[in-house]
Amino acid sequence: MITIQVVALLLVLMYILYIYQKNKNEKKAYRSAQEELLHARQRLSEASEDFNYIEKEIFQLINEQFEEPYAEYISNGIVDIGMPTTFLTMAWGHPQRIEKIDAPTGDENWYYKEHKLSGASTQVVVENQRVIKLKDC
Repeated sequence: MITIQVVALLLVLMYILYIYQKNKNEKKAYRSAQEELLHARQRLSEASEDFNYIEKEIFQLINEQFEEPYAEYISNGIVDIGMPTTFLTMAWGHPQRIEKIDAPTGDENWYYKEHKLSGASTQVVVENQRVIKLKDC
């Protein structure tokens, strides 16, 4: 009878030791994850500062090179006739679909689904890498 009690006591002690070790490992993993998260936040903050600086420089160059206020349009998600497709992409992102109209000239229809401002789907007609027409679909 004493042997069963000793075995039971040993099993309980082993279980307590197992739980203690498991908690210790989990705490260590949690601290490690917290440190990684802190470093990632720092890197994100630095990258955000770099992005803001680059964006400011790009917008300044855009304002110097073009008569239209394209930098303001891009910042506000506005697309206008005559806008280069690079600025269209900066303002609205990449289209969901591009349909080639005329391969030699590069004329295309760009399709956007529910973009930020209007909430409607829009077809953008592109000719020679410039927006020539906007049409709600």
